[in-house]
Amino acid sequence: MYDEQLENDKFVKLAGGVRAADRIQQIWIQSYSTNGYMYPISKETVFVKSALAEGFSKKAIQAFIKLR
Repeated sequence: MYDEQLENDKFVKLAGGVRAADRIQQIWIQSYSTNGYMYPISKETVFVKSALAEGFSKKAIQAFIKLR
């Protein structure tokens, strides 16, 4: 059985606390798909690049995406 609250709590811990979890949410909100030179860049790709640039781990980023 999937427990959404438990998964959210795990994510908050993995992200580094409530402030970090809030920040990664803001990065998601501020990410938009774009038209690249040869192909479009998805919102998710923009989000991952931005989150990595702010120091979030790949594991925390993937956990956030899973909760979406």
